[in-house]
Amino acid sequence: TNGGGIYNNGYLKVENCFINSNTAMYGGGIFNNKTAVVSNTTMSYNSASYGGGIMNYGTLTVQNSNISSNYATTDDGGGIYSAEGPFLTSLTILSSTFSKNSAAKYGGGIYANSDTMAIDNSTFYDNSANYGGGLYISRDSGTNSIQNSTITNNSATTSGGGIYAGAGVSLKNTIIALQKTGNDCKETFAGFINSLGYNIDSDSSCSLIEVTDMPGTPSGDLDLDVLANSGGPTSTVRLLSASVAIDAIPD
Repeated sequence: TNGGGIYNNGYLKVENCFINSNTAMYGGGIFNNKTAVVSNTTMSYNSASYGGGIMNYGTLTVQNSNISSNYATTDDGGGIYSAEGPFLTSLTILSSTFSKNSAAKYGGGIYANSDTMAIDNSTFYDNSANYGGGLYISRDSGTNSIQNSTITNNSATTSGGGIYAGAGVSLKNTIIALQKTGNDCKETFAGFINSLGYNIDSDSSCSLIEVTDMPGTPSGDLDLDVLANSGGPTSTVRLLSASVAIDAIPD
């Protein structure tokens, strides 16, 4: 039922591991009920109704890891489902890549409904869902932030190819552009994008109003590569030589 690969009810550290091809109802790869740190790890081809890769009810940190080709087969959170728990819940993503994850309903890469979510220096590429191909942020989630990240080439059948913001989320130094289907961002009555500057979108859907933002940037000016191994712990989307994003952020 919970945690096809690992069920954690204490302190879990996963490092330099492969967690592949596990199944459960909740958390195909990992079900975390307390505290878990996943680093330098590949999670792929895991599946569950909720949280194909990971189901989080506690404190979860994922760093320097590839979360790819995981599936929420009937519901939400292809890569990760981070839920409300009996205590404070948090999700931290550092220098990690989410690719080719899918959800039948919400949040192809991540479904976020925790008290805090912080994403830094990470990539979301070719994830898919009905709502929120890259990320779905639930209206009940708390404080959410994304910075120094790239969200591109994701798909939403209905709305929010890159991000579906059911609650507020702050953006800084981030590219949300060129989704396969669905707008770069979808804001709702309760959700909003709060730009902290130096962000780029390609369809002016992310409420980028700071003077340093670049809303509605054409694909030729973005000049993004495909997802590839360019050095470092995970695959990333490089800026090619003509990209307006090169040196766009001051030292």
